[in-house]
Amino acid sequence: MHQESLSLLLTLIEKKQALLSQVFYRWGKGSALFIIRICFKQISVYNTLGRRKDQINGRTTCYMCEQANTTPEHVPPKCIFPEVKDLGIDYRKSLITVPSCDAHNLRKSKDDEYLMFVLTCSITNNEAAMKQIETKILRAWRRNSRLKELLLRINRPIIAKGKSTLAFKVDIGRVNRSLDWIARGLYYNQYEKKWSAKLRIESPAMLFLEGKDALKSNKILNHMGVAVNHALSDLPKIGENPDIFWYQMLHNSPGELLINMMFFGGLQVFAFNKSGMA
Repeated sequence: MHQESLSLLLTLIEKKQALLSQVFYRWGKGSALFIIRICFKQISVYNTLGRRKDQINGRTTCYMCEQANTTPEHVPPKCIFPEVKDLGIDYRKSLITVPSCDAHNLRKSKDDEYLMFVLTCSITNNEAAMKQIETKILRAWRRNSRLKELLLRINRPIIAKGKSTLAFKVDIGRVNRSLDWIARGLYYNQYEKKWSAKLRIESPAMLFLEGKDALKSNKILNHMGVAVNHALSDLPKIGENPDIFWYQMLHNSPGELLINMMFFGGLQVFAFNKSGMA
């Protein structure tokens, strides 16, 4: 662990928090080029002695709550991983599953689909995401026009990487809730117990485009991503389908947790417990 990187991350967090009251809208980066084209092995770092399953009266409970386990939940959601029929590659090898109740699996399918849209459409993503948009995303839009309208109802043209593209406003509360669940699922899978403390979710791909301090906030987000990468540079990238998803986890003490997640080779998300790292 690079402690100086974690200290830098905490400093950047404080600076970003001070700017939030000045920023009015949060946008996610998405590529208009994409839209036009489509018509229009686990390695544990922390000492795992004493691992236990969360159980009540001998029954395994949900990774998020104390309800009984009724169904396995994929972490991240299975819909994010492309199907063989679309890409010709099996990107669903050895997907992570955790015990779940209905409320934290079947009843959040609409949130999972919205998250799939947001994560797949980032301009930072790889070719696998592009093919996912041309196939699965297009089918989903045809099936559910309301979701398409929700995703693109507030957007603006921008120039990114020298190309004309599109930025669309993201329901950041909804996205962060889903990402929080993913982080907790990863923790449960690795340690077979729940993470009950609060987690903070950040992503350099979720940009501010309005407000007098938008540019400064975006720079801080980018520096936070660099600090996280440096802090976890010695840790393995875990995931059987790294073109779609991999993660790193730092858990050196009971109160400290930092998870770095990468989707489609370019969209970074990190979840952490600020008080623990401090």
